[in-house]
Amino acid sequence: MSKVFSYGRFSNATQSAGDSYARQTKAAKAFAEGRGLDLADPAEYLFFDKGRSAYKGKHLDDTGELARFLRYVEDGSIPAGSYLVIESLDCLSRERVRDALPRFLDLLAKGINIFTSADNHLYTQDYDVTDFLISVICMVRAHEESAVKGVRVSAASQAKQKLAWETGKPLGKLRSLWLDLTLDGYVLNPERAADA
Repeated sequence: MSKVFSYGRFSNATQSAGDSYARQTKAAKAFAEGRGLDLADPAEYLFFDKGRSAYKGKHLDDTGELARFLRYVEDGSIPAGSYLVIESLDCLSRERVRDALPRFLDLLAKGINIFTSADNHLYTQDYDVTDFLISVICMVRAHEESAVKGVRVSAASQAKQKLAWETGKPLGKLRSLWLDLTLDGYVLNPERAADA
């Protein structure tokens, strides 16, 4: 009988305070129950990447849970006909479409059905042009959102650095050990400076 597997991911620590994990696993349980399918044993098949960027492909390195899922598909531990439940396609990747699309299509070609709970869409190896276009558009949107966010974060960081350079205002609490942070900025700590 086909089994349902869940993969979830969030990319930064602030999201860990939310309900990402509970929400994403609940969706997999609901999908399995609604289709009369068995949910894979979470003790063995729990695939959840905490604090891993799908924009930089960190969830695909050797310790990533998505990478582990893909290895199980490759070696047959997760057979064709299985279902992978994800919240949206950006869980699989926020990389450029040329990197994300082949992985997605390869899973479908190997008989892994992909269900996105955010829009209740099921992708199968019998996908049609509409499915293909929807997936590409989702991947483009996910990549562009992450790229824009990266540009904004970089610009904000550069603005802080410029302000620090011009005014001497500290960038934050991180500092060299021979400096202390005061309300007026950084001051030399003579004891630590002597040890350095």
